[in-house]
Amino acid sequence: MPSSAWDQIVETLNTQGPKQLMSSPPNRRIHERKRYTKIVRCVVRLKQDESPPTTFMVRTRNISVGGIGFFFNTYLHPGTRCHVAVLDRHDQGQILAGTLRWCRHVTKTIHECGVQFEENIEVERFVDLATAESD
Repeated sequence: MPSSAWDQIVETLNTQGPKQLMSSPPNRRIHERKRYTKIVRCVVRLKQDESPPTTFMVRTRNISVGGIGFFFNTYLHPGTRCHVAVLDRHDQGQILAGTLRWCRHVTKTIHECGVQFEENIEVERFVDLATAESD
């Protein structure tokens, strides 16, 4: 998919504003967190049940101190343990552990997913806050 199509999807989601997400209990603090739009590719490793882990290249939607959003081509189950590998501002790979908290259909086969990190991160390690767009 061309970058312009991804940009359009993100713009549409940004203009819709925060929505209550399926299978995610209301958590006002999470919805009030500042998220920084960072459209990059990253690697997500998912571990469901007793099956072996699977690894996918995904396109991110945004990142915050508590988690990361990304797009995926199918529904993923909330509660799935995962590790996210993403480059920091110095092009050093960082692996962040977390849990998939929600997944919602966006369009066609595209789903938006949200991972909550096990530990908060320093967003400025990944995003130049002076020039970053927030949503």
